[in-house]
Amino acid sequence: MTRTQTALLIFVVSSLAAAGGFGLQQWLAAPSPSAEPLVTSQSMIGQTLPEFSFITLNGDPVTSSGFVGKPLIINLWATWCGPCRKEMPDLDQVAQEVRDNGTVILGVALDQPAKVAKFLNDTPVSYPIALTETAEGMLFARSLGNTQGVLPYTVFVDANGIIRNVQRGIVQLPEIRAQVARLMTPN
Repeated sequence: MTRTQTALLIFVVSSLAAAGGFGLQQWLAAPSPSAEPLVTSQSMIGQTLPEFSFITLNGDPVTSSGFVGKPLIINLWATWCGPCRKEMPDLDQVAQEVRDNGTVILGVALDQPAKVAKFLNDTPVSYPIALTETAEGMLFARSLGNTQGVLPYTVFVDANGIIRNVQRGIVQLPEIRAQVARLMTPN
């Protein structure tokens, strides 16, 4: 084989490899026809709250149907999450303030029951706390648009079951109060 033929062969093989690699990359990057659309925290605003069913530390059931007709604030948290622990007193204060207007705050602990029980014994709150194993809780979090597993994660739902706002990370007292006022305003 001559030097020119060798160079031509190398060029052809390299070109085919590059084209094949490009095609493979495009094929792998293409969305699957059956792939579900990406759910994000912002895409959840205006959507209906997904159904859920959990239990409390006492074994009482907590379901989405139990909150029909009531504004609802769902706060996903864990005992090991510093920002979650930091915002709980503010959530508890608002829970006490809104108790008479029908708004409910629901904590959903993505943690082990024993750790949650110990934490709540040391840091009691007046609002209900539902329990869920971490894997089940993360599936629930994803259904609410929390695809990155951020904690705390708070969802504000109006009395019609429509998600009105989502807060990734810590939410402070003034923002909680402002969101409650928005939930109480007819849309």
